[in-house]
Amino acid sequence: MAENKRSQQMKEITQKLEKGVKEIFTSEMYKEYLKTMSQFHDYSLNNTLLIYMQKPDASLVAGYQAWQKKFKRQVKRGEKGIQIIAPAPIREKEEVEKLDPETQEPILKPDGTPEMEEVVYTIPRFRIATVFDVSQTEGEPLPGLEVPELTGNVKNYETFLQALKEVSPVPIRFDEIESGAKGYYSNTKKEIVIQKGMSESQTMKTGIHETAHAKLHDRDFMEETGEKKDQMTREVEAESVAYTVCQYFGLDTSEYSFPYIAGWSSDKDLKELRASMDTIRKTAGEFINQMTEKIQEIQWEEHRHTESVLFTDLQDRYGIYQLSEEGNGREYRFMNLAYLKGKGLAVEGKDYQFVYGDVLREGDTLEDLYEKFNIDHPGDYTGYSLSVSDVVVLKQGNKLTAHYVDSFGYEELPDFIRQREELLEEKPKQKEYPPLYVSDLEYAIAHKNADAYLDSRKQNLDCKNAIEEAIRTHFDGYHLAQDAAKGVLERYGEERITYILACTVQHLERDGRFSRDTKEWAAKYLIPKNDNRGIDSNQDYVVTSHPAVLDGFIGLAREEIQERKQEVQREKVQVTEETKGLLVDGHFGTWHTAEARKISGKMFYRMEHDEYGNTVAGIIVDEKGKLAAEDLEHGFDEGAMEAIEEYLQEEQPEPFLKQFYVVNDAYGIQEEPKYQYFEVLEEALEAYRRIPNHLEKQLVMESREAATSRMPLLTCVNGTDNIEDIERNSLSGKWFNQEVQAVLEQAEKYLEEWDTEAAYQIPSTKQYFFIQTTEEGYDYTFYDQNFRDLDGGVYENPNISMKDAMEEILEEEGIESTTCKVIDCAKFQEKVEQAEHLTPTSERDQKEQALNGQSRQEIEETVLCYAQAKLEEMGLEDEVQIKAARVYGSRTRDGLYQDSSDLDVVLSYQGNIREDDFFTALHEDGMKIAGLPVDVNPISEEKTGTLEAYLEQAERYLDEKVQELPEQAVQEPENIPENPSKEAKISFYVAECMELPVLGEYQDNLTLKEAFERYQAIPAERLHGVKGIGFRLEDGSIYTGEYELMRAGSISKDMIDLVPHYKESPLVQKAVADLEEMLSKEQLREAAAERMEGTTEQIGEVPSEKPETGKPMSTKQSVLQALQERQEKIKAKEQTAGQKSQEKKKGEPEL
Repeated sequence: MAENKRSQQMKEITQKLEKGVKEIFTSEMYKEYLKTMSQFHDYSLNNTLLIYMQKPDASLVAGYQAWQKKFKRQVKRGEKGIQIIAPAPIREKEEVEKLDPETQEPILKPDGTPEMEEVVYTIPRFRIATVFDVSQTEGEPLPGLEVPELTGNVKNYETFLQALKEVSPVPIRFDEIESGAKGYYSNTKKEIVIQKGMSESQTMKTGIHETAHAKLHDRDFMEETGEKKDQMTREVEAESVAYTVCQYFGLDTSEYSFPYIAGWSSDKDLKELRASMDTIRKTAGEFINQMTEKIQEIQWEEHRHTESVLFTDLQDRYGIYQLSEEGNGREYRFMNLAYLKGKGLAVEGKDYQFVYGDVLREGDTLEDLYEKFNIDHPGDYTGYSLSVSDVVVLKQGNKLTAHYVDSFGYEELPDFIRQREELLEEKPKQKEYPPLYVSDLEYAIAHKNADAYLDSRKQNLDCKNAIEEAIRTHFDGYHLAQDAAKGVLERYGEERITYILACTVQHLERDGRFSRDTKEWAAKYLIPKNDNRGIDSNQDYVVTSHPAVLDGFIGLAREEIQERKQEVQREKVQVTEETKGLLVDGHFGTWHTAEARKISGKMFYRMEHDEYGNTVAGIIVDEKGKLAAEDLEHGFDEGAMEAIEEYLQEEQPEPFLKQFYVVNDAYGIQEEPKYQYFEVLEEALEAYRRIPNHLEKQLVMESREAATSRMPLLTCVNGTDNIEDIERNSLSGKWFNQEVQAVLEQAEKYLEEWDTEAAYQIPSTKQYFFIQTTEEGYDYTFYDQNFRDLDGGVYENPNISMKDAMEEILEEEGIESTTCKVIDCAKFQEKVEQAEHLTPTSERDQKEQALNGQSRQEIEETVLCYAQAKLEEMGLEDEVQIKAARVYGSRTRDGLYQDSSDLDVVLSYQGNIREDDFFTALHEDGMKIAGLPVDVNPISEEKTGTLEAYLEQAERYLDEKVQELPEQAVQEPENIPENPSKEAKISFYVAECMELPVLGEYQDNLTLKEAFERYQAIPAERLHGVKGIGFRLEDGSIYTGEYELMRAGSISKDMIDLVPHYKESPLVQKAVADLEEMLSKEQLREAAAERMEGTTEQIGEVPSEKPETGKPMSTKQSVLQALQERQEKIKAKEQTAGQKSQEKKKGEPEL
């Protein structure tokens, strides 16, 4: 039973997999699958697919028990597991004959029977296992996963590139590629060539892509393995591997797309698709593992000379420490311990900097190290020769000892190790940067430091290029992003970036596009000459970005450096009642706390001089050591309190914002800009709300500065209100303050509370879209080009913006929201209201004698379809929109028309065609309906006006004509008594199309027999509608006129019985009986003919004639087709009347 259940589960999951393989091959789904695969590159193809199908955002999975036991985490209550396939092999035992290992013959017992042995077989089986992602669990933090992270400007670019070169099966070189390609793999030269000068990110992506080609698609390799792959398959595999590897290492993959993936996969069977996917998975997994291993090796090599490795590595190591330029170490540099003792000084770990470290070779002593760092420096050593006052730390057998280099020998320092460990704990994340070498090459060679010079030069060039790249990527043509300098500072450090920028400004000091402040700042730094054979090598460090933009970048860099220094200072200074040795700006010496007081919720400290005490005037500082009052003789006296009050006022400056203004159309595109000014935000918000959102309105803040600056707060773009990103838009950063932040929060709250609505035109479908806020979320409706309701619904998520809701709703309909154009909502709603009152036809479906037995609705529908067919012939169906048709004129009033009178129809339309031209096109065929010539009068709203106004004028004219007639001539038909004396008679007609008799073959004034014969004679290939027979009863009653008798071989008895007059008419009932008899005889004749045909041997079958396809339809065919489609739509609309689909909720299943 259990086995059957497992088999069924495996069958179900296999079916899921096959379906999943077919479904992922769209551009976006394929990218999501590759993201999942990057996290689970060591998993099988099946399990990778299963994880993607159930939880695409999974990053680390394990079983329920594994989370508890291995990671001390618990699966959250209610979480649904991820089903994967796990191996579950079974072992079976079997007794077999024991064989001699040499002869492979059975070993026999003394009695001659074969000796037996038990053999265990392992039979592969699989089961369904349930795992959970880390996001579905809670508990202890996970141990760090050592994944080299390469984000932003491609951190560790050199490391990654070096690893890539070592992993690549062929050499990689850089060159100018004439074809414009970013890179290529040469099958003949067995090398990868990458275009020079690309960004680091693009270089890495290209290198990965071409390495994938070299691994998978080498011509010799494919010939050996017998593989044949077309160009598209090779590109899909290489690009997929590249995307997966980049995704794993955190490189930007936003530009990757796979628009061709659906086309590529469409002609591949499931086996081929799985083979390619498995190739991609295996290659990407192998690639990732190799790169990870190489990067870790390289990074270890880079970090093996750092202090942290000295303290953490298990190997025996040594470290060299030399006194830093800062701190108290300058007082005893190159001095022996006897000197320190005589001066009362002590060796402090904080006075030193770590300069070098490495593995301690077996047998090496302190003397060996002294000799090594005086005579035979390592190539990457940047310190000076080992001298007195230096410290050597040894790690032997996991024990650390520190040794001071004295005048004679070494002296152990028992506290040095502890002091350095404390410093490392205080600054665990402090980044160490390669040293800046400021001397020229000649000096470096003379002092055997050429490698240090070259390393520093490379870092300088990289830093210069990084500054240029940062400006390129953070400058949008108007503004330089506030964080433009942060990335470069983080990567290259304050010292190097200052050196490069100061060097640039000094070389370009005559350029007036640099501010005076920038030039004065740069002049403070000494940039030594760096001439090499008469060429200024420092010129290579000059940043080539636009000077005006570079000036802004320098300002940002200086601000960031200053902010970092202040942050360090803020972290260090904290005045208390126990403070001693405080340095205060503007006052000599050091100070200690004498008294403390809390004033207005803030602590202040009266300080006395450490050396002179109260013999000199005291000062008062806050808890951060900032001066609040000075020249104090009597502590917190009246003068001191006044000074503190002024200090507190200065700490609370006047408001940054002065006022707000609202502009109706910021760029004057649709209206002349009009400005309204407000001091209160609420009033400005209300004024902004009242302006229609089809205008690009703005609410703007103004500062109180001497040189007023402005910053948009709210902008309306394509109908949706957006709060501006102040932090990004403020180049100087001054707008990003607490006051503006409070305004932002108030604006966000206001936006959430007010009701908004917007209307859009959809160019691709010529429809309209309306959306408005509700308590549940958003109510939306689609309208056709005539402003009639098509469909709608409620988007039940009030927590997202109207823009996001609109994008999702339109995306489900296959519409790109960016293509929709916002329109005037008020005018749109007026048109919708008009459309609700204006129907395409009059909907008067009573047949009228004046219209030869047709109804007005039938005639109007025919004219609408005929006009649409004409527009299609002219190619104007997209430019002209037909709105409605109405029968009017003399045939709508008894007494005004004669037998020769035309049938007048007015046609209302909108669009790009002149009324005269449309009139000519509509009348070139001489259109007739029910035997009456039709006079169609097209009117456009743009020229003649609305249909209502036109009909109103026409009715007034007809009223005047009726008044001119004798009274007896205008009696209504229903008031005319029947003429009992008139002899009743009946005639018949045949129509090729009963829906519209006059547009096909039509013959009237026939006997029933003639009509039946003509009905049978209508050829099948000419049928464009449903053929039939009708009658015309003339008995003097109001029912005189044409009526249907038979349609498509079936007598319309039910329809006839609906009219009591016809049901009781002997002539009509006789016609029904006679026609039934004719049909019965015809059926007997056809049956006999079939029996005769069945006795004849058939030599071959004659293919039935089919209507030709591919030919353009005639106007008549177009009208017939349009009528059929129109009737189907009307029926469908009647069926769904009163059931507006706004009751449908987003996410509910549709039947």
